[in-house]
Amino acid sequence: MAGYYYNDDNQNNRNRNRLRGPVFLSVLIGSIAVLAILLVVLASNNSTSGKRNFENNQMLNPNVDNSKPETALDVANAYTDANGNKDIEKLYRDNKLRAEDLDFWNMYSRDRSTPRNDNVINDENNEDNSNQTPEPSQTPSAEPTSSPEDELIDGVKQNNLEYTNIRIVDDKLGYFVDGVEMSYLGVELSEDSGVVDFGMLKNQGIKFVMLKVGQRGYDSGVMTLDSNFERNIKAAEEAALDIGLYFSSRAVTVNEAAEEARFCLENMRGYNVKYPIAFVYEGQLFDSARTDILEKEDKTKIADTFMNTILSSGNTPILYGSKEYILEELIPEKLLKTYDVWLYDQDPMTTYPYQFKIWKYKNSVTIPGVEKPSAYLVSFVNYSNR
Repeated sequence: MAGYYYNDDNQNNRNRNRLRGPVFLSVLIGSIAVLAILLVVLASNNSTSGKRNFENNQMLNPNVDNSKPETALDVANAYTDANGNKDIEKLYRDNKLRAEDLDFWNMYSRDRSTPRNDNVINDENNEDNSNQTPEPSQTPSAEPTSSPEDELIDGVKQNNLEYTNIRIVDDKLGYFVDGVEMSYLGVELSEDSGVVDFGMLKNQGIKFVMLKVGQRGYDSGVMTLDSNFERNIKAAEEAALDIGLYFSSRAVTVNEAAEEARFCLENMRGYNVKYPIAFVYEGQLFDSARTDILEKEDKTKIADTFMNTILSSGNTPILYGSKEYILEELIPEKLLKTYDVWLYDQDPMTTYPYQFKIWKYKNSVTIPGVEKPSAYLVSFVNYSNR
């Protein structure tokens, strides 16, 4: 452009002055970075040298047993390099140090007099102990730990069923000993079962029936007769089936329990009832019931009163219930020494620990000759011969 020009020398000087500061700063930063790298390399070499010195020391002193130091502190010192650095990770890898060996990890407290039983990987420098029998103090106890359920009641016979003797075909259970059937198949029936063909039950191998006599209302407390009871007991007797009974109790006093037992005795009069008369305690699943006020002691007294009333009449009482009800909602030691048990458990290998005479093993099942779903039972006692 005319009349406007640059002085080149002055401009170059100004440019050099502007660049001098950044260049110096770049050089300084680069020097620091190089120095840091050198320090890291030097530290790494020292650590490697320390480890190598430790390994060489082991080779030069083969009689020194460094694999089994007396204390955790000895172990840590043995794994210290020339610069005082401790390789803790290597200690763990070599199984030389454990959390409980460090005093400051006292949360893992244990009796240090108890011998350790570490799993050591054998190599050419370790003694092979794989075939040695542990000392008695190191051998785990074979005795199982006890629990409240394991503390069986003295004087009550234990469950001695051999489950390998059980055979189930088409939901029908049989118990066989040396090829001989030692059980008796039964069915539970009530108005909820609908119409029943007792002749068909007889023909398919049913030996006995447990018939519902009646129930007490869960709210009103009024006792009522099962609507099918009279028809069922007559038909069962005509079919030559053995008969047992049960009553659904919601008694809240011992007087009501005795009243329920007498209700059964009155309605069975004139019939040949050889199987037991069962006390069946019922609450109310989806509503409050008058029995909700009862404690364990109350329930036990009510059950005992019902069954003792039956026993006093010359008939056989039996306690019905699940394992949980019998062992947890009652005081079992006050009942199981005197009365038989009718167990409800659909597990084919029940864990109920005591002897039971009748077993309700299959519920809500279709049974030929019964209009609506009902339950299969099996008795291990032929009560008709008692």
